[in-house]
Amino acid sequence: MNQLIAPYGGTLVNLIDPARSDALKQEALSLPSLDLGWRQQCELEMLMTGAYSPLTGFMTRAQCARIESDRQLDDGSFWPLPVALSSRQKIAAELKPGDRVALRDGEGFMLAVLTVSDVWDDNGAWLLGGAVEGVALPSHPDFASLRATPAELRALFARRGWRRVV
Repeated sequence: MNQLIAPYGGTLVNLIDPARSDALKQEALSLPSLDLGWRQQCELEMLMTGAYSPLTGFMTRAQCARIESDRQLDDGSFWPLPVALSSRQKIAAELKPGDRVALRDGEGFMLAVLTVSDVWDDNGAWLLGGAVEGVALPSHPDFASLRATPAELRALFARRGWRRVV
């Protein structure tokens, strides 16, 4: 029996659906693309694996403002920092709510699709909020044996019978 506490927000989010991966890759051929830097890829990975549960995408301007003022998500849960996708690429300025954009790593490898719900200027950088549908995690060939998703770690803890993890 799994006696670990529930994930933050009650459910461990997983934004990668292997059944949708091929369809998303096909759709991405006709979508504009944003190439993500290292930090952006890290934030995307945290969203897709559930490390940022209960978030299911990048925050909107209103959500970011609430985090900055109250440190709370819309449901009142504590959240320490805004999580919005920042880009200085020209295409980001042209996006509008409802648009879908492919998110790629620096080599053009498809990572996810973002359905834009908000776009705003932040001192020359464009911030985007919206739902994320994951295709693949960013590549990390270094220390692969030490990397695990929150779901993989929770399964490991349960197998070992650990009830308290600090």
